[in-house]
Amino acid sequence: MARKTRSGARSSGCIEDPVLPQSRLNKKSLSILKKGLVPTGRRGETVVRLATYPPAPEANETVIFASFIAAGLLPPFSAFFLAVLEDFGVQLLHLSPNSIVILAVFAHLCEMFVGVMPSVPLFRHYFALRPAARDQAAGSCCFRLRDGLAEEYIPQVLRNKWDEWRSNWCYVAVDPHARLELPAGPAGPPASDKGRWESPAADEEALLGIIVRIAELRDYGLTTSMVLGDYLRRRLAPLRDRGRAAWMYTGDTDFGRTQIGADSNLSPDGMDILVKVLVGSKPGSYHLPRPDLALCDNAARGDIIATLPECDAWGILERGPGRTRRVLNIPEQGDLGGRSPVANLETREAAEDPQSRKGKRPHPPSPDSSSSSSPLPPRPPPPGAGSSGAGERRPATKAAPAAATPGAGVRPTQWRFSGPKAP
Repeated sequence: MARKTRSGARSSGCIEDPVLPQSRLNKKSLSILKKGLVPTGRRGETVVRLATYPPAPEANETVIFASFIAAGLLPPFSAFFLAVLEDFGVQLLHLSPNSIVILAVFAHLCEMFVGVMPSVPLFRHYFALRPAARDQAAGSCCFRLRDGLAEEYIPQVLRNKWDEWRSNWCYVAVDPHARLELPAGPAGPPASDKGRWESPAADEEALLGIIVRIAELRDYGLTTSMVLGDYLRRRLAPLRDRGRAAWMYTGDTDFGRTQIGADSNLSPDGMDILVKVLVGSKPGSYHLPRPDLALCDNAARGDIIATLPECDAWGILERGPGRTRRVLNIPEQGDLGGRSPVANLETREAAEDPQSRKGKRPHPPSPDSSSSSSPLPPRPPPPGAGSSGAGERRPATKAAPAAATPGAGVRPTQWRFSGPKAP
């Protein structure tokens, strides 16, 4: 019998009561998966191999679904992803494909568009974990946007149903971690402390500056489909430890890409297919309303990042000796941070009762309440911002069509596999 760990999961070894159906991935489909989505860059190739049945991963392996890889979950897994598993008390396989899409979009939203590293407290502010499939362990719980926050978070589009996704899995080499082991025990959601599944962040007031910025990005027209399309286009895996933030992305030769080089970029048709695979048949536009919403393409990204608290996977970092508190200063209209100036965080906190804000979208105070002095120099308007007045809202401008690249013919994996069906 396989040994149980402190987390309640079985260690590596043959599972007596399989929690998975037989995998339909064969050599051909696994080769397509590796060629199209698995990293082969300077940090070394990610090792994937065909599944066995019953599932028996080695000590340095875990089971991963093809849909998880497509959504942006690749080893080495990010500190944020592992912190989410630990904080909610679930195993990797307890999550559903939509949960991985939600986590990947959230991580890329934070790094590429907000200017902070993703953290568990910020994620808890927006999402709660709910039971899903009660008759099986794989995909037995999923993340859902909290009630009342639909107008605070960017518009979200998800698939209504994933067909046969549990039958498309393989092994992938990972650093051993208790939360990556196969679930043990009866089918259904894990027997962890479900009271924590819906608990919000302990100190949401400290997150206020980040929450306001996300709300303003929503006002600029940013959606989950656009965030997903952005990381697919740049060949980034948001839940992979890339060694640095996405806002430092440098282009086709960036070492954080899963596939390095312009010849690996997806074609427009390939992007259409992969976006629809991940978020459904009606994803909406996945092109950014303006290119400088992405901080890697914004000349003022340093100023924007400086207005927000520093975070790691577990929350806001404490200030050390001699480190001053950063001032929340949402830039003027057109500077990708808001439509009106905002005073520092103390003014913002005093202007609104926390109890009255619960479940409501945060709004910046009026310009009359803002401080007359700013710790940052005036910022130039972003490219194409025009010269409209301070009280007007500029119309969104479409990005120019991208030039053809050597990889214009690359197409993503088609998630229809010809292997044997599960008995």
